[in-house]
Amino acid sequence: MGKKWDDVIFFDEKKFSLDEPNDFRYFWYDLRKEKEIFSKLTFGGGSVMVWGGFGTEGTNPIVFVQCRMNSESYVDISADNLLTEAPLITSGGYLFQQYNGQDNASVYVSQTSKSWFDANFVKLLDWPARSPDLNPMEYLWGILAHEVYKNGIQYQNNQELMSSSEKAWIKISKNVLKELSNSMTSRLIKVIEKKGEIISY
Repeated sequence: MGKKWDDVIFFDEKKFSLDEPNDFRYFWYDLRKEKEIFSKLTFGGGSVMVWGGFGTEGTNPIVFVQCRMNSESYVDISADNLLTEAPLITSGGYLFQQYNGQDNASVYVSQTSKSWFDANFVKLLDWPARSPDLNPMEYLWGILAHEVYKNGIQYQNNQELMSSSEKAWIKISKNVLKELSNSMTSRLIKVIEKKGEIISY
């Protein structure tokens, strides 16, 4: 397809709870595909929405969203994490893999969002809706969750959870990021072979 994956910034969000990450019952946490299982516990229901992104040269600082996302807050996050961080975490010029949410949720494809990307000359990578298997960020969330919840740890409050997440995030190595980025071609081939069905990755 001619795209240089080392110029792509992958960006995504995931909800993390005090006792386990949201929607993760089983997940892969490293490139050898060793499986870690976390039991679902009830611990007061606290959670934080985590935004993060990466390129082959590093990760952007993760962002904790503690209000309902709208177009303006999405633009604010993009401004803070794209214009300044993009040159530092890619090989140079960059494409942005815009998170499109479930069925291209309106906040991400609103006119406000589109206008901001156009005004700031941010090139967007075409990305199909409902395609989590294509996004290597899903894998990176698994790596982060394994570290954050290792040894069955549970958190007393959101501040503890956020602090632990930040510490684990900055420990993720460039080698892992490069391998995830380089896996994109194989992911695309598998999705095509499966005609859009779930792939094992």
